Amino acid sequence: MVATSPEDAARAHTGPEFARVPPRRAHGGDLPAPAAVRRAMRELLEEVGEGLLTRRQLDAALARAGVREPMAGDAVAQTLALLACHAHECVLAAKEIAAGRGTSYLRACLIEGLRLWPPVRHLTRVVDVPVDWHGVRLEPGTTVLVPVELLGGGREFAPEEWIGSGPTPLDGCPGAEDALEVGQAALAELLRERGYELLDADLGPGRPLPARLDSRRLRFAVHRVGRAVVRHAVPAGAVPRQRVDDSAHAAARPAS
Repeated sequence: MVATSPEDAARAHTGPEFARVPPRRAHGGDLPAPAAVRRAMRELLEEVGEGLLTRRQLDAALARAGVREPMAGDAVAQTLALLACHAHECVLAAKEIAAGRGTSYLRACLIEGLRLWPPVRHLTRVVDVPVDWHGVRLEPGTTVLVPVELLGGGREFAPEEWIGSGPTPLDGCPGAEDALEVGQAALAELLRERGYELLDADLGPGRPLPARLDSRRLRFAVHRVGRAVVRHAVPAGAVPRQRVDDSAHAAARPAS
């Protein structure tokens, strides 16, 4: 059975009469240590310099760190794209990283990116006790599919919704927790003293975000920023716009 309204989806997602299917890793094995992910991101930035960062480069760096969860690349790329186009949220993330007291806001940004463009269409719930569902009796063991698109908010970037210990649209999604753990470590390093300009797309605030985003095609111009810039809350979007050609990314420099 498939939940067809936001109310039914929320009921099946959080109701005590519906049991969550335990999350599992898509490819098994242990997660790499956060230090290994951060080291891989530092090496990636040394390779890129002030040039072009592509999804292929990002995936290759995650693979070198031992990341086997395919959702991790989606999570990092989508969230980086959102932060590159949303100045206020970019500033909050940069301040959190500079403070070094955890990455709860980064985690919320990752959740929001995966909510907006979920890599899976449905979550699975199983009826735990007899349930009346619009006059129909559902027996224990009945499987309910919850469309992810029915959960959460609208088409705007609002990560603050997911700060705290409450339920999120990703609860029960195989691989999601792994992607969030990897994503926090990766973004904490990528956003440290670096600004990003999203090329070929514009996901800025003030209008609905697209229903579909092919994160495999995302490209970023990378700019160096100092600690003082981050502290004074100048986001990546403040860097002058510049197109970076693929063939010359190693030598590309932002306009002064």
